[in-house]
Amino acid sequence: ARGRKAQKVTHKFTINASQPVSDKIFDLSAFEKFLHDRIKVEGRVGNLLTGAPSP
Repeated sequence: ARGRKAQKVTHKFTINASQPVSDKIFDLSAFEKFLHDRIKVEGRVGNLLTGAPSP
């Protein structure tokens, strides 16, 4: 088993913020920017995959 690499683990999180957004108490674009600026991927911030939020 020498030279064998571990498989890369991928996590996908889904946040349903439709109710707070429709009540206008939650700004989805600001939250997306917060996540992008604060969450580390492979030890680096700003390394999240970008994608449009699904309705």
